[in-house]
Amino acid sequence: MNISREEIVKEDYTGHDLSGSQIEGVTFKNCNFTQTNFFKSDIVDSTFIDCNISNTNFKGTKLLNVIFKKCKIVGIDFWIIDNKFYSLKFDECTIILSSISDLDFSKTSFAKSSFKEVHFIKMALKQADFSDTTFDKCLFHECDLTKASFIGATGYSISPVINTVLGAKFSLPDVIGLLERFDIKLE
Repeated sequence: MNISREEIVKEDYTGHDLSGSQIEGVTFKNCNFTQTNFFKSDIVDSTFIDCNISNTNFKGTKLLNVIFKKCKIVGIDFWIIDNKFYSLKFDECTIILSSISDLDFSKTSFAKSSFKEVHFIKMALKQADFSDTTFDKCLFHECDLTKASFIGATGYSISPVINTVLGAKFSLPDVIGLLERFDIKLE
């Protein structure tokens, strides 16, 4: 599939093989990409709004200047994307059972999103924006969260022993999640 400068609304791509696609400047609204195969595709300057992106294959895919807004994202292993060409933004997304590892998502916005059982492993998340984001059973392991913002975020559990949190911003009462590993009793 080669498309550019279009708006695509309410299309169902469930199970479609879109390997090698060239997609540029496209806005997808209310589309279903469940089990869609984007193997080694180029998705550039595009936006996904209110889309279902579940168990979608992005292996080797270039995701450059791609925005996900109010999308449901389930079972995605972001570590398999083309790690030389990517720039993503997540706005008010629900991200479930996904893995994000060994990538540099510094300055990436995840504002007002919801994460459930998502693993952030060996990530550079410097100045990332997690403001007003909710976390449920998420793991941060060996991540650099320098100057990241967790203002208004809830439910996170981040160990400052195995993650770098220098200059990161947190708000009460959820900043207590930084102490969880230490088994401290607060009264």
